[in-house]
Amino acid sequence: MHHPRLRVFLVAVFTLALACDPGAERTALPDAATDHDAGPVGLDPAESDAADRAALIAALDRGEPQRVLIVLDEPAAPSTHTALIAPAARLAVLAALAPDDVIFVGSTLPLMGARVHDRATLEALVRVPGVLRVEPEHLLTRTVVPSLTLIHQPDALARGADGRGYSVAVLDTGADYTTPELGACAAPGGACVVSYAQDFAPDDHTRDDTVRHGTNVATIVHAVAPSAHVVALDVFNGTSGSSLDIAAALDWVIANRATYAIVAVNMSLGYGGFTAPCPSEGLAVALGRVRDAGIAAAVATGNSGFTSAISSPACAPTAISVGAVDSTGVVASFSNSASFATLLAPGVYIAGGGVVMSGTSQATPHVAGAIAALRTAYPSDTVTDAIARLVGTGVRTTDARNGIALPRLDLGAATAGGTTAPPPDVTPPTGTVTLPTWATSTTVSFRISASDASGVTSMCVTTATTCTTFVAFAATGTVVVPSGDGVKTVRAWLRDAAGNTTLSPLTATTNLDATRPTTGAVTATGGIGRVVLQVGASTDAGSGLAGHRVVFSTGTAAPTTCATGTALPDTTSTTIAHEGLTNGTTYRYRVCALDRAGNVGTGNTVSATAVPELDPPTGTILIASGATWTRTPTVALTLTATDASSVTTMCLSSTTSCTAWRAFARTSSFGVASGAGTRTVYAWFRDQWGNTSTAPASDTIQLDSTAPTAPTVVATAITGGITLTISGSSDAGSGIAGFVLASARTTAPASCATATAVPEATPRTATITGTGAIGWRVCARDVAGNVGVGASGVTTAR
Repeated sequence: MHHPRLRVFLVAVFTLALACDPGAERTALPDAATDHDAGPVGLDPAESDAADRAALIAALDRGEPQRVLIVLDEPAAPSTHTALIAPAARLAVLAALAPDDVIFVGSTLPLMGARVHDRATLEALVRVPGVLRVEPEHLLTRTVVPSLTLIHQPDALARGADGRGYSVAVLDTGADYTTPELGACAAPGGACVVSYAQDFAPDDHTRDDTVRHGTNVATIVHAVAPSAHVVALDVFNGTSGSSLDIAAALDWVIANRATYAIVAVNMSLGYGGFTAPCPSEGLAVALGRVRDAGIAAAVATGNSGFTSAISSPACAPTAISVGAVDSTGVVASFSNSASFATLLAPGVYIAGGGVVMSGTSQATPHVAGAIAALRTAYPSDTVTDAIARLVGTGVRTTDARNGIALPRLDLGAATAGGTTAPPPDVTPPTGTVTLPTWATSTTVSFRISASDASGVTSMCVTTATTCTTFVAFAATGTVVVPSGDGVKTVRAWLRDAAGNTTLSPLTATTNLDATRPTTGAVTATGGIGRVVLQVGASTDAGSGLAGHRVVFSTGTAAPTTCATGTALPDTTSTTIAHEGLTNGTTYRYRVCALDRAGNVGTGNTVSATAVPELDPPTGTILIASGATWTRTPTVALTLTATDASSVTTMCLSSTTSCTAWRAFARTSSFGVASGAGTRTVYAWFRDQWGNTSTAPASDTIQLDSTAPTAPTVVATAITGGITLTISGSSDAGSGIAGFVLASARTTAPASCATATAVPEATPRTATITGTGAIGWRVCARDVAGNVGVGASGVTTAR
């Protein structure tokens, strides 16, 4: 079935490491499992975050668009878990993205998936208030039951613990409901074990792929809880699954939990190896909401053989992380292990769905099916209660590789009221909680040191004075404190496997300073082999200024943040000299203020060029070759300039200021203001190193664009021609310079365009020889060169 893909803001493609050994159908031992998890190995969550960010930025800088998963700071709906309360962050994220780059938007989860094309968009998303985390798409690979007698499932079944009335959602490669072990059904629903099936990854038009991993997992769930139904959600595209598709499937599970009575989710998949709980991972946030909705999530620890790390999302604090044992109860050599894992279960050579597989993938559905069976036996139990039963009644099993002891699933004991549990423990746990001195966001990391005779299994960490919601214990994690800078108190209650809870909370305080400092104005001056930066007054209202961070680039733009570019040493000085530079190179800087809490301001940018000399050019300007008058506002300029280096640009202006620079030329044209009067043109010169004239060169000219008035002309006929007597013209500008005469036969010329000069004499006269009618036009010309329309007429010679 094809799932109408949800548009999501942020994507983490997990190579869904189906934790299985694909060679288990052969006779090879499970130690030889080769299906290792993809992703970072042996990282704590902080290192993983840094690695994720570095990988994202590197890919974007290579011009490779990235799919990302965006984690939002949104509370769950109080009871229904069908709607999120705070849409503001979502709207801001949507505004930062093009519509086609939105991939998925969770309806019940605070997750969005998106496609990011450049670093600027990534930084814009990170800065959106309410965005807790932007992580790259991770690809999760598949993770792949000794007999049910090892977990005493027949004893539980005899007591009626068969999962009747409940469903387990299996997020995997699909499930072939036509296989006999799942009912040999023609379609999901009705009496079929698989009550519903849907593709969240691109529809491959198959019930399960050729590996049949999902079918194997689904049959294990059915074997443990034979009356429970399976909801088969295909999240794989080939051998890997996108964290976006997984998030969409989990979103669907929460929204449809009542319709299908879903009490557990099986996730035999994962990536990487985490040495501590990973509460900020996108799928870890999703599993927190799954737990809030009353659904247990069983997740495979992975098959890489790590002895101090487990895969994600098994490292989520709210996940039931499941490792594998063989048919004798010994921890499998391929099973990932860590002190914060939850349970062990059979996972070696497990037959189901027509295949035999080994791996933590096979151990995990034992636990998911056990959750459904427990719900039949104890219908009023919470998820926390169910986990406590499984952990408290489990057989303590020590991993010979690292000495870590974890409970091994004993469903018979869990459904018998814990008759095989250790002697009662009535002493509550003890411990301490520590917080950083300063915190820069409302999500604050904490570390808990705890001890208890029967083992600390759950905790409640909050800023409230009371607490009722417990989650699986983790030595490290995060807690959300109230917004607003100031002192914040965090309280932690611990609960052990016997149900004992600390009477008084463990407390610790931190100082919240979530406000970035404001960076002062920055100037940069290029010198010989150096650039000197001057930073104005920066301010910080919280923890106080700690100094400034300077990063630079020689590219086309300054670094987009102070986490990119090449960094100079942080400094408390406001005058920063960058020495040993290459002359002629432009250096582009971003300077960010730092506060004592660790906040980094957005910063200000500036650029300057290191130069071999600092002397400005000198030069001259000459208008119209030195003429006094011009009749047009466009004038010709002659320019000269000298400098120790090459003069490259100039700036021409009619005022004493100029910003429009052009390439230097020895001649140029320039337009001055129209109308009569004195016009001045200023010129500045700049050399190849940016040294600029200290004062402009200038020259002036008089503009006269007004033509003289028409003269008075008396025409007298003479034998063989006519005589013209000229007088009376005037010019208000540059003054009359003379007259010109044009003539033609029969009619007067239309203009003086082809006129000849009238000799200068007093009185001015001119003679035109000819016979018959003679047309004439006389025009005055002023000093600036303007020619009037003139006076005209036709006179007949004698």
